[in-house]
Amino acid sequence: MQSILTALMLLAVWLMGAPPPISMDTVPPQPASADRLPIERMEELVAGPIAKARRGDLAGGSAELEKVLATQDATTQADMIESFGVLPYSEGDLDNNESLKRESLVWLARAVTAYRDARGKDDPEVAMALVSEADVLRAGNRDDPPPKVEANYAEAHRINLLRYGPADPVTAAALVSLSKVRGLPSRTRGEAARVDAALALTEAARADMAGSVDPRADGVAFSATHSAVGINLAADRAGAALFLVEALLERERMGSFPPEQCFALMELVSDSVETLHRTGHAIEEARLKKAARLGSPDRVCADEPLIPSGVSR
Repeated sequence: MQSILTALMLLAVWLMGAPPPISMDTVPPQPASADRLPIERMEELVAGPIAKARRGDLAGGSAELEKVLATQDATTQADMIESFGVLPYSEGDLDNNESLKRESLVWLARAVTAYRDARGKDDPEVAMALVSEADVLRAGNRDDPPPKVEANYAEAHRINLLRYGPADPVTAAALVSLSKVRGLPSRTRGEAARVDAALALTEAARADMAGSVDPRADGVAFSATHSAVGINLAADRAGAALFLVEALLERERMGSFPPEQCFALMELVSDSVETLHRTGHAIEEARLKKAARLGSPDRVCADEPLIPSGVSR
């Protein structure tokens, strides 16, 4: 009996000193993502090797980088490898240079492995490297990219969701990239369910960005809408695509559109008009042209023609 009483007393003391149970209201917010490796830092890390590569001496640049890597810690090695792979792509140097593209992909694949070894498989730097590799692979075949592209975007989304949660722009951006691949005709094969699944990713990204105060959120939401327009147009859903573009134009006309996105909006309108024209959707084409020309004193993009001169009016 005495032992039971002693145990109960000890339990009571422990409970009195124990912290209160954790509720959802007291869970600390997840950290916001940040760009740990901006382009300027990349340039600094591999200044010598990338200069040689830009002059056409890929072998010399690679050899110099290999020597420097041996003197660095694991994370810096991964940063340098990533930088050497990303910089040519970020400057558009890969467009007509297949040898540079192949070399870039070699280094980007190495970067994924290097970050996993240095920081663990669920680190956001691994997600960054996966996206970089997927972007270059996708640039080589936008109509039917290799399966690795989709796998990379999906894994990057998983990692960022785990670290930052769904409401971070980096997490939502991976969803948008994934939607752009899964919404391709080469992936949907004309099946409505596949089209709907790709569109659901864009809707999820927009919903996750709604109400966010992060300055990057609106850009990601616009990218999600842009992807949804493209998916609908590719699936011959002209009405749905038109609805989305008209909503953006109404925001712009009423003064609640980010000025820095005016050029992107102009491109979206131009591409949509041309696609509607090419696919024989004359009614939707006429409606979109009219919406793009509507005036308003609050118009944000007044200095940017929303239907460029090269587009048939």
